Amino acid sequence: MRSLSSSDALLALIENAKALSHELAGADPPPAELADADLAGLLGVVVQLYVRFTGDPYDARRLAAMNITPTDACTVAAALLRSQSLTPFEFSIWFGGGRVGVR
Repeated sequence: MRSLSSSDALLALIENAKALSHELAGADPPPAELADADLAGLLGVVVQLYVRFTGDPYDARRLAAMNITPTDACTVAAALLRSQSLTPFEFSIWFGGGRVGVR
């Protein structure tokens, strides 16, 4: 049996996560075994992977491929800001300082 390369393993993980997301989308109530800390940890790992491996994190094609709603984006953005004790004002300085969307 051949072992997966890191790239293959990451691609398989992404496909499995997408399939699971679709499967759980209508789950009511959500599975009891999902702990908030587990989901937060998963989000952290995904953020780290996105930052590490995306060439231009603000590329319009990449952003469109996220396939999330404005509510999803704002909820996660607010959670990420709070996790780092940042305010929207501090983020606006980062955003307005030319770090976002610069090519």
